[in-house]
Amino acid sequence: MNASTPQNEVEEQYMAEMRERVLAGETFVLEMDLPCVAAVLAMLQLALRHPGTAGMLAAQTARRVACSLEQELGRTPAIAEAARRGWLEEYDLELGR
Repeated sequence: MNASTPQNEVEEQYMAEMRERVLAGETFVLEMDLPCVAAVLAMLQLALRHPGTAGMLAAQTARRVACSLEQELGRTPAIAEAARRGWLEEYDLELGR
C-alpha cells in the first residue's frame, strides 16, 4: 500500500485487516490528561453534530466514546455542565477565541 494504491483497494484491505485484528481481540489503552480529554470530547461533539455523520456506524461508536468521556470528565458541576453544552450548537465558540 502506498499513495498510488487505488482507494477501493485501500478500503478493502483496511476492512480485512480490521476484521482480523478485531477477531484476534486486539485492544489498546489510551491515557490522557484532563485537558486532552476535554479537547477530544469537544472535537467529537462538534464532528457528531455534522449532518453527514447521521446513521454512520463509526459515528455511533464515536458517540459512545464521547458519552464515556463526558461521564468521566463531568465529576464536578461546572465541568459537567460545560460538557453537556458541548452537544448544543448555541454554545459553540467563535473562531479565533
